[in-house]
Amino acid sequence: MLQTVIPDTHPTTTQLARLQLLDRLEPEALAALAAVTPLQHAPRGSVLLDLGETDDHLLYLLEGEIELQAADGGTRHIRHDEPSGQVPIARLRPSRYRVVAKTPVTYVTLPADAVAAGQPPETPPTIRSTKSSNRHLLAATKWKIS
Repeated sequence: MLQTVIPDTHPTTTQLARLQLLDRLEPEALAALAAVTPLQHAPRGSVLLDLGETDDHLLYLLEGEIELQAADGGTRHIRHDEPSGQVPIARLRPSRYRVVAKTPVTYVTLPADAVAAGQPPETPPTIRSTKSSNRHLLAATKWKIS
């Protein structure tokens, strides 16, 4: 599935301020975080986070609906406008869920240590592609891809 990062598009401070853990940041820190965080977009069916993923980033859903798929077959749907859409998605590592876009989605990923410290990252967040061979990340930007 194709995911894109559009150069020079960032979340608003209002979008970030509604998210758990980020809602405690001072306005200046929130503005700094918004300035270095790219918006990411993915079409329906995209895998945003794979089962067993061990990366150290938090995924926040800004628009759309996702499905969490557990190894035992259980599923749960989350929409961005629900209370459960305001917390980091599947933040335990290794991930116990595969996260799949049920609609086109907009989201951000942030380093967990920067969020825990209440500070914006000193460098732009790394945009990760998963281990799945069918996933590609297009980014004609200055962001690092790992």
